[in-house]
Amino acid sequence: MMEQLGITSIRQGANGRDPNAPNAANYDESKGNPYPELPDALTLDNGKPVKNAQALVERSAGRRSSSTSIARCTAGCRSTCPA
Repeated sequence: MMEQLGITSIRQGANGRDPNAPNAANYDESKGNPYPELPDALTLDNGKPVKNAQALVERSAGRRSSSTSIARCTAGCRSTCPA
């Protein structure tokens, strides 16, 4: 199967025994989260807080329409897409 796919070699996994190896396992928690500040889920794109359920529905409806168009393009089968 690897020949059919054109794979000539497999990358070596993490080395948990040698911390100085180029492929050493990462146990340093400070390197584990590249996005330490997550956006507040109940904040609108303009920075104002969500005050009621209707505002949250309108916010998520706008985001859902753009994400489903991407899913439709990558899925390749319009009949199984939710949009």
